[in-house]
Amino acid sequence: MEDQTLTKQERNYAPFIRRDVYSQGEIPFSEIALLAIALFTLVPIRLTIGVWLIAVYYTVCWFCTLFWDLDRYFLVSWRREVVVRVGRFLSRVMLFVLGFYWINEYYPILEEIKEENRGYHEELERLGAIVSNHVSYIDVLYHMSDSFPSFVAKCFPVPHAILVLCQFINYMDVIKLPVYYPSEDEKRDPHLYANNVRKLIARERVGSPKSEITLQCLEEVIVFRHAL
Repeated sequence: MEDQTLTKQERNYAPFIRRDVYSQGEIPFSEIALLAIALFTLVPIRLTIGVWLIAVYYTVCWFCTLFWDLDRYFLVSWRREVVVRVGRFLSRVMLFVLGFYWINEYYPILEEIKEENRGYHEELERLGAIVSNHVSYIDVLYHMSDSFPSFVAKCFPVPHAILVLCQFINYMDVIKLPVYYPSEDEKRDPHLYANNVRKLIARERVGSPKSEITLQCLEEVIVFRHAL
C-alpha cells in the first residue's frame, strides 16, 4: 500500500528527477562530444583550481586557529571574522570556477520594500537557522558564499559531480523569503513550526505542490523494489 502511494506521488510531483537532456533517454551524439571535450579540458582545470582554493582556505584556517584551543573555546574576534569572510569569498570563487558565473537572486515578498531589502543580510547574520529547499549538492556551496552557516550533508554523487564539472555554463536561481518568526504555538510545537514554514515555501515558490516524499524514503523504496 505504501509503495502504491509513493508511486502515485512520484508520478504527480516527480521530486529528485532531472529534467534536462540527460534524463530524456538516449543522449544526443553532440552532447556526448561536448562532454568528452569538457572531460579533458574543463574538468582538469576546474579540479586543479578547486584543490588550490581548498589548500588556500585550509592555510587560512590553520593560521587563524593557531594557539587557539577549539575544544574549549569558540573562535571569536578577528580569527572568526577572517575565517568567515575568506570562506564566503572563496566559496563564491569556487562557484565561479564551476561555471556559475552569475547567480540570480529574487525577493518575491521584499522586492517592493527597498529598505528591508537593504537590511536583509544584516538580519540574516542574526538568524538561528536557514531553511533551504534542497535541490542539488551545490546548495551548500551557495549558502557558504552567502551566509557561511554550519550544515550537514551527504557525500557528493560522482555522476552528478562530473556533469557539473563538464558544463561550460551552469545556472542558478535563488528565491529568498523574509525571516519567519514563530508564533507562541509554534515555539511549543516544533512540528507545527516546520510544517508552516514548508507551506510558506511552497506557496511563495509559484504555488509549488507539497510532497511527502523524502530522499531517504525514495532510496528505501528503490532498495525494496530491487529486493523483490
